[in-house]
Amino acid sequence: MTTHGVKVMAGRLNMQMWELVRHPKTHVANERFAKFLERHLDDLFTVLRYPGADATNWRGEQVIHHRWWIEKYGAAIHRQQ
Repeated sequence: MTTHGVKVMAGRLNMQMWELVRHPKTHVANERFAKFLERHLDDLFTVLRYPGADATNWRGEQVIHHRWWIEKYGAAIHRQQ
């Protein structure tokens, strides 16, 4: 699929999601979730609009995990040396 085709598909998916979330929901939790999705519609299909974007937040999770590990174990290892 071409880059243009992917962007067109992202636009269509975005419009379909907007149609799904814009109508009032009967269940309070569903309405709250729909409002959350509506606020973040531009973020949902970022990976389709920007071909170089990561599809997951794996890199960010690895950075957080690495910092957590250093904070938890780094001081203890440093004291042992």
